[in-house]
Amino acid sequence: MHRNMSEILIEARNKKKFDSVEEFKQILDRIKLIDKKIIIDWDDGAGEEWGTVKHLELGIIGMIHSKIGVLFWKDNEKTYNIGEVLANIYIVKVKDFNTNEWFIKSQNINQIVPELNWNEPESAMDCNNFCLSDFYVMTI
Repeated sequence: MHRNMSEILIEARNKKKFDSVEEFKQILDRIKLIDKKIIIDWDDGAGEEWGTVKHLELGIIGMIHSKIGVLFWKDNEKTYNIGEVLANIYIVKVKDFNTNEWFIKSQNINQIVPELNWNEPESAMDCNNFCLSDFYVMTI
């Protein structure tokens, strides 16, 4: 069953919008404190909108948007109280970032969630069947 990305982004935006880059950096710092093996890959200077959460042993375990408070978090064998650490962030548990299990109503998403920028033509991704890795590339 496919998951509705449009609804998730709207709920996340309604829950939290970052007021500044500094506020987002504070959230990234809190994520890093969860485990000393966690690193964040985010290049604000390049205009990246997603930060990637990487675990040195497990690989990518999360991706968080720099303007709206949504975090896609991989369920894995390590148990983190991510919901307690980031109580004001909308957390979406996922099994991985490469399964085509998502759809989005892209026609009006820029009006509903203007903080989300499509960097590629919408035709570059099947909006009815995509994975988070594809979505990341489309909106980084």
